[in-house]
Amino acid sequence: MPRTLTYTFEELPLVQECGIQAALVDGEAEISYSRDVWDFTIQSISLNSFNEKDRKWKPLALDEGNPLYGIIYDRLEGYASESVQEAVRQQLIEDRNDAAEMRAEARRDDMRMGL
Repeated sequence: MPRTLTYTFEELPLVQECGIQAALVDGEAEISYSRDVWDFTIQSISLNSFNEKDRKWKPLALDEGNPLYGIIYDRLEGYASESVQEAVRQQLIEDRNDAAEMRAEARRDDMRMGL
């Protein structure tokens, strides 16, 4: 059963030429993952954007047809892939710890109920 996590990226370069990075963007991607750090899928991408009306920073969801979506998608699967995999790896550790804690809690409840 796939799960999701929110991966935050900062200063992700949209352009990289001859070792020079440009057009740095910040945002988030919803990542679907399973039990393997290599098995992840990018479900959605949003950029940090400033809303003039509210005078606040808010996420701007990108449609898959938006050229920026494709560029960021490629960067997350290529340039930033190791960072995404590390986020998935950390989430898998948290998932295992949470599951172990839930099993321990269930055992404690069973013992309290005399089962």
